Amino acid sequence: MNGTTLSGVNMQGASTSTAGSGLQSGSIAAPSTRVTNVNGTIITTITLDLENLSGSNNPTGSQVVIGNAEARADGASPAYLIEWNESLNGNCYRVELSCIETPVGGAANATFCLSGSTLGTYEQDDVPAGDPYAIFGMTGSLSKGTSVSSLGAAGEIETVSTEIADGEFVYMCNQTAGAAGSPGKYTAGKLIFNFYGHKTF
Repeated sequence: MNGTTLSGVNMQGASTSTAGSGLQSGSIAAPSTRVTNVNGTIITTITLDLENLSGSNNPTGSQVVIGNAEARADGASPAYLIEWNESLNGNCYRVELSCIETPVGGAANATFCLSGSTLGTYEQDDVPAGDPYAIFGMTGSLSKGTSVSSLGAAGEIETVSTEIADGEFVYMCNQTAGAAGSPGKYTAGKLIFNFYGHKTF
């Protein structure tokens, strides 16, 4: 029923991958993206299996990009989740991150953030520099059955910005607190991102 419209619900095609090659772990399926239009609300859903990807904490507290450590290639293997397209994804006003399998390994914690940038070249273990901005940052770790939202309760999430501009790239990073952590691979962890958008009216 892909592409079928039913009472204001429009499923826009089969799932695809919008992620850069550096966010694909090789033996694990690439992140999957699906766009759904429900009465004008556009929901962009991305599922990500962290297994065999790597993250690391930075002792300076900087946000560090999660991706495939073996695929690093001097900017040729970017690890972004999506390049935002307002004509398809709308104007983003809310972000949710949910967990259906608890992250194991990869870094010292399971606390993540999303970072946006006009640059689409950041790879695993890079610290975005130049023009990055925080989309949101978490204050606690994710485990199976938990979610955080840019509209969450006070103390659950720090809302910084959900104004993802057309053509900008969204990266998943370790949210650090100044302590160094292991840059090793994740052995488990399944995450679901939901970006809520709406066309200009």
